[in-house]
Amino acid sequence: MTEAAGDPPASSDAVASAWTRAVRSIADINDIDAWPSTVDYALVALAAHFESTAVLPRPLMRSPDWTSERVITALAVSAHRSMAVSGYAYNGKRNAPVTERAAALVRKIDIPSYVGQETGIPFTPDLSLLYVVYDEPGAGLGLHLDSRGYSDVNLLLCLEKVTPYPEMESSTVFITSSGRETHELDPGQCLIFEGPSTLHGRTPIRKGERIILLNVGLTRSRDAHAGFADDDAIDWPAIGICGC
Repeated sequence: MTEAAGDPPASSDAVASAWTRAVRSIADINDIDAWPSTVDYALVALAAHFESTAVLPRPLMRSPDWTSERVITALAVSAHRSMAVSGYAYNGKRNAPVTERAAALVRKIDIPSYVGQETGIPFTPDLSLLYVVYDEPGAGLGLHLDSRGYSDVNLLLCLEKVTPYPEMESSTVFITSSGRETHELDPGQCLIFEGPSTLHGRTPIRKGERIILLNVGLTRSRDAHAGFADDDAIDWPAIGICGC
């Protein structure tokens, strides 16, 4: 992982883990099509609770103009190399660190500015970068919340997709207050979402499928309102507000 934003606070890890355990105790993503309606109702109610305090309540799917074939190919080749050298199994899938050259390319793109423009949320330049690979039958990711210590908002970029099942391919799943959302990304497409406040996961892949993603974790700028004058300096009577 490159340019980590700092060690995650234990409290944010504990909160995310507790909610994840609770959700997985009632909803197995391997049986997503067989969930009883009571499970969907419970998850939607929970999603509404999380959205009430979220800065980005719904996931966004985008096709950025900076995802040229050269950029996606370079990152995909880097991901294959990193998986071969440093890949490791984790939580139902495989992860690999992003190389320094690939990280330099991502920094040059300036993803914080891009996501800021798309969401209206200011971000720091700090990034948490990780390759995420699903390449073995059954590989998937149960519904969960991310730790706030890892990121505030995530951009999930598809680098490679191989599937012999275009009508039944693995998908990224979100639970929102409107219900279940599924997204199948093609190379160059991305999802932007608030991982600590949005239940998300991936349905298992089948034999012959392979999905390679770049997970970019972004941190909100905490001084987004810095630089503005104290409201005592405002001439309130001049704009019709008296008795202040």
